Amino acid sequence: MLKDFVPQYLGEKRFSRDQWLGQNTKMVKSLFDLTDDQFVIIADGTYCYCQKSSNNMVQRKLYSGHKKRPLVKPFVITASNGKIIDVYGNYSAVENDASIMQKDLDLRELFKKGDILIFYRGFKDCISRLKSFYGLNCKIPTFLKDGQKQMSSSETTPVRISMRLHEKLLVTNIS
Repeated sequence: MLKDFVPQYLGEKRFSRDQWLGQNTKMVKSLFDLTDDQFVIIADGTYCYCQKSSNNMVQRKLYSGHKKRPLVKPFVITASNGKIIDVYGNYSAVENDASIMQKDLDLRELFKKGDILIFYRGFKDCISRLKSFYGLNCKIPTFLKDGQKQMSSSETTPVRISMRLHEKLLVTNIS
């Protein structure tokens, strides 16, 4: 399977960069005012429940305090139209999305300076590294500032856009 299926059907190398650029949807092109050489990528970690292990060390790595049960975390990267670029993992439940993204994910050939990555809030710890290392434009929902009760409309519009695109990844993960 790893020899025949995975290289042919998964990974950024199955298409050329020009073919990946063709995966940008019209909505994304108009919302982000993309040039012909910019690519929009959506990344998120998901989780799959698993059985409790009899090995204590494995059990500690797989137990999620948030979900209150053992799980593994595959990490999914998709194009804006929902086509899966690659799936990494399985990672232990104790690793957050930002620590997973900071690992080398073999996407250097696909990423170009100025490309847009859409994340959820769990990635806020790795954004500065991605901007400086890859030169990427990272989109993430904004947070309320201290003492602020409500966001202005100019602050909420990018949040709604990134969340709408993030829904595509969630649908892909569920399917």
